[in-house]
Amino acid sequence: QSWVPELRAYGFTVNEMVTYRITDLSDEKALISRFSENKRRQIKKAAQLIVDTALDADAFYAFHVSCLKKRHKPISYTYSYWQTLYNTCMVHQSGKLIGLRDRDGELTAAAFLVYDARTCYYLIPTYDPEKGSNGAGARLVLESIRFAAQLHLAFDFEGSMVPGIANHYRQFGSTPTTYFSV
Repeated sequence: QSWVPELRAYGFTVNEMVTYRITDLSDEKALISRFSENKRRQIKKAAQLIVDTALDADAFYAFHVSCLKKRHKPISYTYSYWQTLYNTCMVHQSGKLIGLRDRDGELTAAAFLVYDARTCYYLIPTYDPEKGSNGAGARLVLESIRFAAQLHLAFDFEGSMVPGIANHYRQFGSTPTTYFSV
């Protein structure tokens, strides 16, 4: 990081950030053994949920808005921005939507993954807070990791320095990894 002072000298703002990453996805059994007992228990609880890899962009956005409304929070990106992001990723074959549905077919959790030649990023996860005790959040991470493993990629939780979120990510056996925001 010897370049940081030089960038700052030119007037750039450089912030050191932390993401959480799992680089070796080759052995799922070994990977899951590094998950906390709590995350393994949540995944077992969510075993009955059905993976939906045919989720469309409109349904994902509507679900995300709905989940945030239940938390009394607004969505942080517009529908137009979402369409552009999603369509660009689809054109470049670098994005994937994964959902989890209950036995009644109701969407309970979903994530938008973005990936390049080396890493799959857990970019936008969301889950229904009214169904929070069903283990869907942990199962969604596992299904996302499985997708990354199929492509032989590392898995990146796309960073968070919020203590509760960081703790959640660490419980999957991830390694804190420094990156810089310029």
